[in-house]
Amino acid sequence: MENPTVTNKPKRGRPSYEVAWPASNFTVNDVYQTLDGKLSAVSVQLKVNKAVEKGQLERVGVKRKVMGRPTIVYRTTATRDKTGNPDPHFNEK
Repeated sequence: MENPTVTNKPKRGRPSYEVAWPASNFTVNDVYQTLDGKLSAVSVQLKVNKAVEKGQLERVGVKRKVMGRPTIVYRTTATRDKTGNPDPHFNEK
């Protein structure tokens, strides 16, 4: 008996897009504006949420406005010093 030939079918749908996270503190809207429409705002938010779960990003704080919802500020976990603590001089660099 011959083994059936296995063919790799191409993945259907839109190809995935890797986001390069900014080096400084950022919001989801900051990332969305730099992508020039390559991803929707919802897709960027989902990628941020997955990166936070994986430990690639961390929440830094919240920007509060007079009106509307507060905006969460993120940064990459690569901004930590050698002991694992947040670098206190990160925004000064």
